[in-house]
Amino acid sequence: MQKYFHIIFFTLFFTLLVVCGLVTPAIATESTFSTRIATVDVRFLLKNSPQSNIATEQLKKRFQHREKELESEIASIQQLDNELRQMTPDLSQDEIIRRKRELRDKRRSHSRVVEDYREDLRLARNTALEDVQKTVFEAIDDVREKEGIDVVIQDYVSASKRSSITDKVLIHLQMLLEESKVE
Repeated sequence: MQKYFHIIFFTLFFTLLVVCGLVTPAIATESTFSTRIATVDVRFLLKNSPQSNIATEQLKKRFQHREKELESEIASIQQLDNELRQMTPDLSQDEIIRRKRELRDKRRSHSRVVEDYREDLRLARNTALEDVQKTVFEAIDDVREKEGIDVVIQDYVSASKRSSITDKVLIHLQMLLEESKVE
């Protein structure tokens, strides 16, 4: 029995050495390839990219007229309310009730218009944000390819400035904007 134990032990041991000998070069070969990892601050890019600034300005211009109309309408409603308060002693009960009803209807109508305005603004803002996000993510991928980076991490706890490609992406976004102006 001991005779076979030594044979089995040496066979297993030799097999283990062979397997380790074959695996070790494969591991060493894979570890010689370096993986380039970079970080990017997407929030910063979404807030500070020229595309984001342009989208914000376009939204302001698009909705500025409606906002002024709403402000004018609220001023008109406040003026009617003030007039009603001042004239209440001189008006009949029926006239007071009629004017209060008219004022209430104008406030309701204004509330509906404000709600529609907010909904339109929210939808326009979301659409603009989607467009900017798409452009930013494409720019990140362009810089990743150009720099030969394998992985870009956007949500991280801490990273050195050396690993960040945020500035490079911002420059790339500015170049994309300039190119689009030329075309």
